[in-house]
Amino acid sequence: MMNNILLLVPTSYEAFFLKNTIKNLNANSPFTIESFLCGIGPVQTALNLSLHIMGANSRNKRRKDEDNIFQDTRVYKKYDLLILTGICGVYQQYSDMFKVGDVVMARDEIYGDLGRCNTTDISGLNIENTEKGIVKIETEAVDRKRLTPLALPSDFNQKLKTIQIKSISFTTVMCVSASFRRAEAVQRFSGAHCENMEGAAFFETATAFNIPFIEIRAISNVAGDKKENWKISEAMDRLKRVLIMLLSF
Repeated sequence: MMNNILLLVPTSYEAFFLKNTIKNLNANSPFTIESFLCGIGPVQTALNLSLHIMGANSRNKRRKDEDNIFQDTRVYKKYDLLILTGICGVYQQYSDMFKVGDVVMARDEIYGDLGRCNTTDISGLNIENTEKGIVKIETEAVDRKRLTPLALPSDFNQKLKTIQIKSISFTTVMCVSASFRRAEAVQRFSGAHCENMEGAAFFETATAFNIPFIEIRAISNVAGDKKENWKISEAMDRLKRVLIMLLSF
């Protein structure tokens, strides 16, 4: 049985849509749902989540043993589940399968622009090693086999099956695609259905701390489309309804 859930959102704008939902869920839930603003992008997400799990006040604690400069005074926060949520963009070739407003779950994550980029293409960053030949730099967040709901708490996993959220491939980028040409290059490199800016770092951090995790997002736009066509309010309203179904026990 779960006791503590940490719900992460990248921006205060996304958090605004979920504020009352989280409050109401906590009032009627057998477990505690804590909300956390992780920040935009993979660096902010990994850093802020790591510091939060290790205990925000640990950096200000005095060392009890002045002779032991390596004393670890960190107090780790205990979470049974981490949930990353927010919006994402679907790639144009999949926009008939996954519509704006659909809520989807990340089956796996990969860094979508970690490599060698030019104006039309992205390729892996391979390095020549005189002893080993070409060494391929891996861009997957972690082993794909570990990124399924199988590791989730059983009661939550059962809820997922009941709601039947579509499970698809995600890619994490430093910059969201502002043109269809850029979006096509990222999709071709990553093989993903949707893009976001935090997921892969979240996967790696949660895995490092050995905490069950899941990423659930609502599609707000077609990746590469102009910003004025994004449907953020519509997407967040759909996401809110799914989270209520998912976290109501």
